[in-house]
Amino acid sequence: KGTDWYKNTFELNELAVLEKYQSKGYGKELMKCLIENFKGDKILLSTKKFENEKVINFYHKLGFKDLINPFEYPNGEYETSIVLYLNK
Repeated sequence: KGTDWYKNTFELNELAVLEKYQSKGYGKELMKCLIENFKGDKILLSTKKFENEKVINFYHKLGFKDLINPFEYPNGEYETSIVLYLNK
């Protein structure tokens, strides 16, 4: 039986930190707070695959794993991405 990725799952669409506050731990603290307080089982997110190593490494350090790498949007409207997940 496969995993139901939408049952008890939170889909993170956007996390943004103003540039002047980046690399100061604010994003990490926001994500840790979200992870600690989310009552469901899984968190899903996607981010662009290319020229994005810093962001991908950020999520990997928080415990996220690659679910679909690479992910191509069906309509080709968006850049090639990676879908990541965290099981709590």
